[in-house]
Amino acid sequence: MGRVVFNADDLGLSEGVNKGIIECYENGVVNSSSLMTTTIHFEDTVKLIAKHGLTNIGLHFNLTEGEPLLKNHKTIVDKENQFLRDIHFANNVDASEVFAELEAQYLKAVNAGVAITHMDSHHHIHMTANLRVVFVAFAKKHKLPLRKINKTTRHPLRTLKFFNDTIGAKY
Repeated sequence: MGRVVFNADDLGLSEGVNKGIIECYENGVVNSSSLMTTTIHFEDTVKLIAKHGLTNIGLHFNLTEGEPLLKNHKTIVDKENQFLRDIHFANNVDASEVFAELEAQYLKAVNAGVAITHMDSHHHIHMTANLRVVFVAFAKKHKLPLRKINKTTRHPLRTLKFFNDTIGAKY
């Protein structure tokens, strides 16, 4: 028999979101959540995960709201070092910047003691045509399930050749 996963995104976004997600876990509404590592609530959220015994925590990769963890980006931030809200439409995104930021967000969670079991993204940016290859490569590197890319991408792992040929050698 298969397992149905009910996942709550945005864990760590705000105190209110955290409270709602914990209540959903406790009432059996969700059995999974995705953690944001770029918010001011991250440390408190990690404590809540431990206190309430939350399991099946994924990385909710953020590339569209607030500031990145790394400070040397050029193509994924504006002049105030804020993520580009409309990155879905950007054509000049450097895939190595995305991969490095993804790695930093993942390591922040892992180093805080959170066992990451899967990954997805804030505002579904992992489904963006010009970014999906980075997500697929990262998921493969860390052996993490990635939330469905989209139904038009039948064989996303084939796109790894592009990643390996362009930036994969750095990682």
